[in-house]
Amino acid sequence: MICGTTIPDYDPKMCCSGRECGCMGQPTEPAICSDECWDKFGENNEMNTIIHNHSWIKVKRFIEPKEMHDPKAIIDWKFAYQSLNDHHTKETEFLINKCRELAQIILDKNSKK
Repeated sequence: MICGTTIPDYDPKMCCSGRECGCMGQPTEPAICSDECWDKFGENNEMNTIIHNHSWIKVKRFIEPKEMHDPKAIIDWKFAYQSLNDHHTKETEFLINKCRELAQIILDKNSKK
């Protein structure tokens, strides 16, 4: 339950115990009774995900070319380096933007107090 309100006949469905994935054992379809409850759910869900795992990072995982497993087999070192560097740049930009987004949420909350 998000806000603690009792909802009759609500039977929460879970996808796992919370150890197998990033859901943290939360219901896949939580009971939400109001817009305020929805806002709280979305915020708490995102924060819990950020705190407890890395699934929130929306940059595709870097897939190493097969030859990178054997450095002697790499023919084009410049391409191999550039591929990895491009991936790190995308990931860094994503993380910086997420930090800015979260900082803005905190600033907005503090200004409402």
